[in-house]
Amino acid sequence: MEIDEEYTEILDDVREECSKYGEVLTIKIPRPKGVENVAGLGKIFVEFGNVEQAKEARRVKNDF
Repeated sequence: MEIDEEYTEILDDVREECSKYGEVLTIKIPRPKGVENVAGLGKIFVEFGNVEQAKEARRVKNDF
C-alpha cells in the first residue's frame, strides 16, 4: 500500500469514527517533510461543528 493510500485510509477511518459524535469540519494529520521537524507529528486534529460535539468525542475516546 502506498503512503498516500494509507494516509487517505486513515483520514477516512477517523472521519467515520468521529462523525458518530457530530459534524466533522476538518481533519489534520501532520506529515513528515523530509528530515524537517514537523509540529504535531504523530497526532490527529479534528475540528467539530461545535464545542459540545468535540467534548463528547473526547469524553468517549478518553474512556478507552
